[in-house]
Amino acid sequence: MSDIKIFISCNRESYVPQHPLLYPIQTGAANADCRFEGMLHDDEGEDQISQRNTTYCELTAQYWVWKHMDADYYGFMHNRRYISFSKEHLKEDMYGNVVMGMIDAAALDKLGYQPDNMRRMIEGNDIVALAPLDISKCTWLPKDQRTVRGQYASGQQHDTGDLDLLISILREKYPDYAQDAVNYLNGDKGYYLNMYIMRKEHFNAYSAWLFDVLDAFSAKQDYTNFSNYEMRKCGFIAERLFGIYFTHLLRTRPDLKVRYLQNSFFSSLDKPYLEPAFDEHNVPVVMASSNEYVPFLGVLLSSIIANASGENNYDIIILSNGISPTNRQILEMVLEKRLNFALRFIEVSQILTSSDLPSKHHISVTTHARYMLTEFLPNYHKVLYLDSDIVADVDIAELYHTDIEDYMVGAVRDTVVAGWYKMPGHPQKQYMDTVLKMRDPFNYFNAGVLLMNLDAMRARFSAKDLLDLACDDKWMWLDQDVLNSICDGRVKWLSQEWNVMAHADLNPYAKPEGFAPKWLQDAYNKAKEKPKLIHYAGRAIPCYAPDADLYWIFWRYARQTQFYEQLLFFLAQEAGELQKRKEQQQALLSRQNKLLYRFLRSVKRGIMPAINWVLPQHSARRDKVVKAYRRMRGIPENGYQI
Repeated sequence: MSDIKIFISCNRESYVPQHPLLYPIQTGAANADCRFEGMLHDDEGEDQISQRNTTYCELTAQYWVWKHMDADYYGFMHNRRYISFSKEHLKEDMYGNVVMGMIDAAALDKLGYQPDNMRRMIEGNDIVALAPLDISKCTWLPKDQRTVRGQYASGQQHDTGDLDLLISILREKYPDYAQDAVNYLNGDKGYYLNMYIMRKEHFNAYSAWLFDVLDAFSAKQDYTNFSNYEMRKCGFIAERLFGIYFTHLLRTRPDLKVRYLQNSFFSSLDKPYLEPAFDEHNVPVVMASSNEYVPFLGVLLSSIIANASGENNYDIIILSNGISPTNRQILEMVLEKRLNFALRFIEVSQILTSSDLPSKHHISVTTHARYMLTEFLPNYHKVLYLDSDIVADVDIAELYHTDIEDYMVGAVRDTVVAGWYKMPGHPQKQYMDTVLKMRDPFNYFNAGVLLMNLDAMRARFSAKDLLDLACDDKWMWLDQDVLNSICDGRVKWLSQEWNVMAHADLNPYAKPEGFAPKWLQDAYNKAKEKPKLIHYAGRAIPCYAPDADLYWIFWRYARQTQFYEQLLFFLAQEAGELQKRKEQQQALLSRQNKLLYRFLRSVKRGIMPAINWVLPQHSARRDKVVKAYRRMRGIPENGYQI
């Protein structure tokens, strides 16, 4: 059995799965602020070029492997780019990538990362290369640039003189490769990414050739005023050098055994499976947020911190649907230097977009992410889930410690849905009676606050089961309806104070709670006097609705976040929009009044001759009719003339 070693180049802390053929290696370790645990490092030993990582990029890992590791086959991939060993041709994006979400078991299984399968794909070949990119089909490039040379020239900070210099170096040092270089660069099939697997003799020969050429090229560069991007020039040139070397082998070695495979791209480097952050007194709290909702998430975190107890450890897990690196950093700043808090992210955007999940009203597709908690958190038994538009006014550990062993979830009855169910003519009643078919329509919970028994949920459903169920377009309130459907009869009912719904309309007669059963309406009103968790759902967030219920609690915690000014900006924007709508309404009313005045004037002009003929002016008959009209309308005798 061949000794196969595939090295994963990591320039940042990344999740690399435990696998017998995969070897993560930190690149640029000599220049790094910290060493990544559980990895090889490209600065170990004397013969290494780790300090040149700024210019040589991932090639510092290749150099270190060449000098320090022994194998029958050497392979190289990146922390977010893996070779696909799938037996099937997988769907690609326009750049030739098989786009994946997280590096989890399902993704690796789809890509054929079973060790025996990988061995069958590798052994017996001299080189396993990525299928070439057909540049002739790269429609984002001008037609006259659809070559390897043209693609390089399309980069704003690329100099085509680099390729001319490369050819001149090859003519001087390796003349047999010069024509191959010209043919490759003028061709439309490109081999990129410095990803491949080679038999030992080919890898050693290629590495000796590559670094000899690359060192000669680097020696001709003046790095003094290069930008950060330009500093990586040798890494870009190395991609072209692999194509040149490979083209030369294909020409001169007709017996060369080659297999072409696809490239995959992982959109998330977050670890797909999390273990409890603390060994004891762990209070896991899960939230889901898109990038747009991060300011509100910051307010929620601020409120949790303000009410936290030093006796507990708070394990904060955020299911991210595209939260930007900047916003992640700001959220981490919110929890900075708090030893009893841990903050981790799980990126779920690719899973959500690939599952064809619906969104409606103010409910984004992000909320569906909680279906996957049973798989993301395999060794968690219970978690507290909170919507990102909630504010806590007490220590949430109190809620987490509620016993739900015999239930699937702990939740609060939805007072809004209960009111809608009884509201005359509202579609909620027919929907609940004919679609949801719950045992008791008033035992419908709001899923913004959920104490989830993950053990009980795992026993009945897989994450895939729930995602498939959620794709049905019959659900009015999406994931909330799905959860109510599967948990019906297995809910631990929590006090209403644990999920008090705020409303933007302060008119008590306009609130759905006014139609709810008295016992539920009374519970809501009592909870509102001293709420523990306030739910500013939809447009009831105070920066959009300044007079929303309990707005002062929201702003109390908002002032303590790094997002405060951004929230004030939202408030100012909303005020501007309100003023704009008011002016538009006034303008419309003014136009309508003018049209009405013109209409009535024209009517009066049209019918007055007939009235004057039937009721002549100053006649007794006319005076009687006028007096009768005034009495009917309550108009005084000296009122306007008719």
